[in-house]
Amino acid sequence: MKVVQSKQDPTDYLRTVLIPRLHSVQPYNLNVWTALLTYVEKCPSESPAWTGAEHLGIISACLGRVASEMPPYRTAKAKTYRSKPAYTLVLTVDPILSILELGTRFNCFQVCLPLLHNMFLQREGQKTAHPQRPPSEYYSALVPKVDKFLQAKPELSQFLEPFFSQAASVLLSSNSTLTQELRTALLRSKDAIKILQTFLTADRVKALVAGQGVLLKSLSTFMSENLRSQADSSESLTTLQGLLKLCLAGMIGNFNQSSLINHPSYYYRSNDGIELLTHCFTLRLSSDVVQILARFLALPLANEPGYIQNGLVPLVKQLPKFLTTQQLSLLDAPFSTFAAEVAKKLVRHTIGPRPSQVVSLRELQAVGCGCEPCRTSLVPFLTNDLPKVDIRVTAATQAHLEHQLMFAKKWGFTWTTTIGKWTLQVVKPQRMIDVGRWAGAQTRGYAFLALLGDDQQQRWILGSDYAWVTGTIAGTATPPALPPTTH
Repeated sequence: MKVVQSKQDPTDYLRTVLIPRLHSVQPYNLNVWTALLTYVEKCPSESPAWTGAEHLGIISACLGRVASEMPPYRTAKAKTYRSKPAYTLVLTVDPILSILELGTRFNCFQVCLPLLHNMFLQREGQKTAHPQRPPSEYYSALVPKVDKFLQAKPELSQFLEPFFSQAASVLLSSNSTLTQELRTALLRSKDAIKILQTFLTADRVKALVAGQGVLLKSLSTFMSENLRSQADSSESLTTLQGLLKLCLAGMIGNFNQSSLINHPSYYYRSNDGIELLTHCFTLRLSSDVVQILARFLALPLANEPGYIQNGLVPLVKQLPKFLTTQQLSLLDAPFSTFAAEVAKKLVRHTIGPRPSQVVSLRELQAVGCGCEPCRTSLVPFLTNDLPKVDIRVTAATQAHLEHQLMFAKKWGFTWTTTIGKWTLQVVKPQRMIDVGRWAGAQTRGYAFLALLGDDQQQRWILGSDYAWVTGTIAGTATPPALPPTTH
């Protein structure tokens, strides 16, 4: 620096000799450039030959050239002890942050922006040349740091908004979840709705729902909760609403009905159908509930007894609690219509007609005397639809059960004993199997009616179908014939 000061025209020497030479030998060494620019910044106060305009122009031009020519995708050496050599190359965004900090320090922040723009322009080249260090990883590392930088310098937001828009575009295309970095980029972008409109094409939505659909669900939630304030015109609000409906339609169309079927963890988490309905209300698209409920009732699965009993019925069980959170009830359409359809399917496809020879549950239960063997082994078999049972007991208990079975002999029950193993095998005739099956179905039918509420509420929900639904469960009516199928 003393050499510079000794020159008759230090400004000219810096511009024509020193700075070009440094650009050729130390183009990206920020320690060198920081030292030089710090010196130039102090020159006006140390030498009357300098003017403010001259030194500011030199700083701006110098920093602008560094920012324009510096490769945005840099690496740094990190020590490793797993293999030779003893270091590995890792990505770093520290040089970019250093350039931005220099721009604010020397009051020429705008000349640093080409570095961020070049990062976006060179992303495809980086992806091809270094697939192990894709652009998305650089943006994921840089976004939170630039966000923190901007929190300290909020007046620079207008200059950095394009960077966040570009970061959002890159991260959207490379992430399977809504990461915190992607959320930050979208929130910092003024045109987040347009970015998402470009990203969420019909084909892209199909591809997302074909996978687990995690990104689609989290993105649609994010849009509904955070971007409505950005919709500063009726046009942008319409665009946002269209995106939300597109996302929900994709999720509805790809919903797996079989996921409703009961499983061991059912009582410890929400039904998948309830989760989809919850998401619909989260997006403020309550008018689309009809489509979701129609999806649950889609044929042919909706007529299968296993799906009705283990899928649709558990869903209806959870509906009242869910509807309470939305200030609704099962009496409100379209949920009342849905509950009625499930009731009709349950009665038509799982209960069936009443057997011709009916023995009441009370009569079958009366065969037991109330003791523990009768209560836990004998009566449960008499009242279910299993064809036979082997009861292993002591000789005394076996004799007692045989005595009680004499009261069931008139209905066709038979039994044999194995003395050595003290096993009592009881066999049930087919007509009693039918009785047990129908009795169990009748019990399930009454239990479902109880989900709908009291008799008045049942009448409201079932409407004109109330008589035959309740009559079929009671065994006094049969379901009406189905209308012919139209093709």
